[in-house]
Amino acid sequence: MENVVAIIVAGGFGKRMTTSIAKQYLLLNGIPILSHTIMRFEEASSVSDIILVVPPGDSEYVQHSIVEKFDLSLIHI
Repeated sequence: MENVVAIIVAGGFGKRMTTSIAKQYLLLNGIPILSHTIMRFEEASSVSDIILVVPPGDSEYVQHSIVEKFDLSLIHI
């Protein structure tokens, strides 16, 4: 089986949504939208690594509030 590296670009700010938080961090059923996306890729048996692109300054937030909180293991920010 071939290994696949997924690149998820979550660099938007959601200006059109007029919220104080970027849309990728908004909650859907109590879980950030970005977490839902990452979890689907982690479930794919062919995906060996996930490269996550986030806005400057968001890396620490994503590491603690998403990657660690939801025990996501394939992420490289």
